[in-house]
Amino acid sequence: MRRIKYLFLLIFALTLPLETWASNVSTETQQTKKRKSTSKKVASKKNANSTAKATETSTPPPAKKKARTPVVRGNEILRLKSKKDSESKLYGYENSGDKYYWWAEAHYMGQGKDQLNQGMETQWVIAPQYTRVSKEFSEGLAAVELKGKVGFIDRSNRFIIPPVFEQQDDLDGFHYGLAAVKKDGKYGFINKKGEFVIPPKFDGAENFGDDYLAVIKVGKKFGCIDLKGDTVVPCDYIAKEMMKNVPVKNKPYREAKNRAKERWEQGYYASVMDPIQKVSEEVNRNIENPNFTEKPGIAAPDGAVSVGDGFYVVTDNNGKQGACDSYGRQIIPAIHENVTYDLTQRLFIVSTKAPGFRFSATGLANTGGGWIIPPVFDKIGAFSATGIAPVAIGDVTGEVNVLGLVNESFLESLLMESSKEKGTFYTQRLIGVLPTCAPAHNNMGIYYAAEQDNLRDAIHHFTVAHNLAPDVEDFKNNMKAAKSTRNNRRWNRVMTGLSIAGAVLTLGSMTYAAAKGVTMDSSSFSSGGSALATSSGGSSYSGGSSSSGNGKCKRCQGSGTCSPKSGTSRKNACHGSGLCGHCNGTGWLAAGGDRADCPQCDRGKCKTCNGSGKCPDCKGTGKG
Repeated sequence: MRRIKYLFLLIFALTLPLETWASNVSTETQQTKKRKSTSKKVASKKNANSTAKATETSTPPPAKKKARTPVVRGNEILRLKSKKDSESKLYGYENSGDKYYWWAEAHYMGQGKDQLNQGMETQWVIAPQYTRVSKEFSEGLAAVELKGKVGFIDRSNRFIIPPVFEQQDDLDGFHYGLAAVKKDGKYGFINKKGEFVIPPKFDGAENFGDDYLAVIKVGKKFGCIDLKGDTVVPCDYIAKEMMKNVPVKNKPYREAKNRAKERWEQGYYASVMDPIQKVSEEVNRNIENPNFTEKPGIAAPDGAVSVGDGFYVVTDNNGKQGACDSYGRQIIPAIHENVTYDLTQRLFIVSTKAPGFRFSATGLANTGGGWIIPPVFDKIGAFSATGIAPVAIGDVTGEVNVLGLVNESFLESLLMESSKEKGTFYTQRLIGVLPTCAPAHNNMGIYYAAEQDNLRDAIHHFTVAHNLAPDVEDFKNNMKAAKSTRNNRRWNRVMTGLSIAGAVLTLGSMTYAAAKGVTMDSSSFSSGGSALATSSGGSSYSGGSSSSGNGKCKRCQGSGTCSPKSGTSRKNACHGSGLCGHCNGTGWLAAGGDRADCPQCDRGKCKTCNGSGKCPDCKGTGKG
């Protein structure tokens, strides 16, 4: 009894927030109708929080701040790291460092937050399009393998050195302005123009290391050369690890490493390094120039339409579009509705409803195929020379720049439409444009709770809104009320399940007793139906009366379940479990070898055929 008492107290406590929940939803609905404007600068994290407080409270508390690192046009300060795409099995480069602009907003709360990042956990700066790549960029370049040939790209995915070299064991960038490549079956070293400085004459080679030496292979044995290409460690070792690390064997390597360091400090290698350095400086100027155009490939793809800068729009047999270049790289896969290229700003405008995107919309992609801002707009117009393009979502118009940032008035208008609508059209797209807009997440939570009765998604968005703007009381109250409502429903489901299970256990035992000819009542089942039914909110009952009557249970008409429409009398008959407490859902009571009718039943069965259904009076139904 003490446990039951505590259980009642717990259920009562959990039901209290229901009124708070209803009140909060009502209050929030009234407040959203009164929104007129948001504070300025909502494109940043600080401004997004300021917008949340200005629209939801009369006195905005201090905004939550998050430092932003300045960024210039291009990818110079991004940390690019190779990654393999799980679907295409191709390699590209992701930004594994700090995120910027849209990506900074989308990943503000960390990866895996689907409510923020639109399902995009990877910021591809160079989309997957290569068979193999070097792990990272070195001296501004990375080696990539395309269609069995090796070349070198910069961070903007431009071929600084076209893919003309053969497949090799290890792919890397440049060190000391040199890179190991394979040509006609032999390895040599090239400068950043792709010109051989050390001729291809080795059976294997690795890039130069910090010791000013490079490991080479002649036949099946390893040795080392210096920056002039002279062999300084004979190729006498069956493994490079033995040459470098085995104490009794690595004396030639240790001596060569010390001598190379001394020669570097004395300027011994200046005669070869000065020309290499001049070439590197010339090529680096092209790498740093965003308007530099790579040399075209051999031939344009069949059926592709040239759009400038060496790019082509391709259309597959199903009318889906993508983009490629004259090297055959698939910059943007042909899975989208429409792809156009903007020559003024060197970026792609992509309209899509491809799998993985939440709705049909338009976004921006760079020349490497990576998203600048994913598809969130209904329309994006042509860019001006200043890098501004008109955009539209529904009836709301605005502007976007080449970094994916929109103007403040556009966000304000979207938030106003989000507050007025009973659906998710503007709200969902506003979250897509500015993932950290706390009021939009709150509106989305209200929609799921009030319109869809979907507490799971409502709690997700209320929680995001609260985490983005923890000082706004309405967001916190909505989150708490939604969680309380969910927990209360869970308890109700648990208790109802236990009650039904108890009734089923009692029914099963009585069926067994009837079959064996044993008289049993609910006292035989102290842990069964009667106790559980009591714990679920009904009065206790005895399910074993030996009284008899005529016909089926008048509460449930012999169906075994009481009608939900019976109002307050429902609990009197079924103790809140939904099953008749007098006949345990059977319409009969067990009494030895005979069945005794439920004592509450005085109607239900056809009196002519006694419920058998074998008479014209009940038309075969067996009911009166």
